[in-house]
Amino acid sequence: MTGACVWVWNQMLSHHKREYMFHERLPWCVEKPSTSFFPLGKRFTQLRATQEIAGQQMVVSCT
Repeated sequence: MTGACVWVWNQMLSHHKREYMFHERLPWCVEKPSTSFFPLGKRFTQLRATQEIAGQQMVVSCT
């Protein structure tokens, strides 16, 4: 379970860094990424819906 949480953290961090890099390069075109709960929750839902590992839907529980 810890590995899944680390994987999700790394995916979210990578996405946020990429979005922030675009914002730094094109601040007039790209909105600064938010770190509030709701945008991150939406991103987590997208990530969970699109990621498959070894042909099975990934199950993530970070409790």
